[in-house]
Amino acid sequence: MIKVDPDFITFEGIFAMLLSIKSKTSCGPDNIPNVFLRRYAESLARFLVEIFRSSLSQGIVPKDWLIARVVPVFKKGDNAIVTNYRPISLTVSCCKLMEHIISNYILNFLDERNILSPFQHGFRKGLSTTTQLITSIHSFSAVIDKSGQTDVVFIDFSKAFDRISHSKLIFKLNLLGLPSTIVNWIKSYLHSRVQFVDINGSHSDFLPVNSGVPQGSVLGPLLS
Repeated sequence: MIKVDPDFITFEGIFAMLLSIKSKTSCGPDNIPNVFLRRYAESLARFLVEIFRSSLSQGIVPKDWLIARVVPVFKKGDNAIVTNYRPISLTVSCCKLMEHIISNYILNFLDERNILSPFQHGFRKGLSTTTQLITSIHSFSAVIDKSGQTDVVFIDFSKAFDRISHSKLIFKLNLLGLPSTIVNWIKSYLHSRVQFVDINGSHSDFLPVNSGVPQGSVLGPLLS
């Protein structure tokens, strides 16, 4: 398996990420406010670059990074029905920064090798639901101008984030040819995760997470 040199993680990159953090975003289970991370970005980046490089080279995610505070966000319908809430996982600040690094590496890896479909706009740099909509309307209009027919199929996978098999996900990442350094880190990121539910300051017990990816995390959308 190919390995990647962790030195691609730089002080400058981490410093820039810390400065770009939104101050008003909710804290994770570490209770570190984002305003603190921004204010002391330069000092923190000097330590974090060493921690992140060590974590990646060893393929080990610190145990404290595997905790998620789950906040149920109401979607619609009857607010007494549990399934009408979306579980948003608030994760540890340091882990979110590392997730950004891993996510950017994977996206660059896939783009350089043209692995992703050109029709996929979600979770890709420079693309969005807006570009997807523009492309679709253009395609539909071209067909209609020629008196053609356009059929559309919409698929919504139920509990897509929660039902992902960890073993199958790791198998697919290996199949794509990602460096073992990256795959091993993701394997550690998915293994032994725990979460607790927070409702207006009242916390549940810690529960193990045996499948899926954290909804609301940085890596979640890409891995799903």
